[in-house]
Amino acid sequence: PFTGRCIRNSHLDRWFGREVELMRALDEESAKYAQAREKANYDVAAVIAGESAGLVRDIAPVKDIVEGMVRDATALMSARAPAPG
Repeated sequence: PFTGRCIRNSHLDRWFGREVELMRALDEESAKYAQAREKANYDVAAVIAGESAGLVRDIAPVKDIVEGMVRDATALMSARAPAPG
């Protein structure tokens, strides 16, 4: 029933496509999952990636990404800067 995006881990690999079976073992698996969260075991506990992960369309060099961020930030700050005088 959930639509969030998570980073792939061993828990997902184990249960993907076997959701009905997982629901049948919900009590046992929920306890294991809760324990994994408490222990920061992200091979089992989900790492939420967010809905924005679906917006990624290409992989750019980090240099291009940083230059674009600086360019955009400079433009925004310039547009909001008080007029000299």
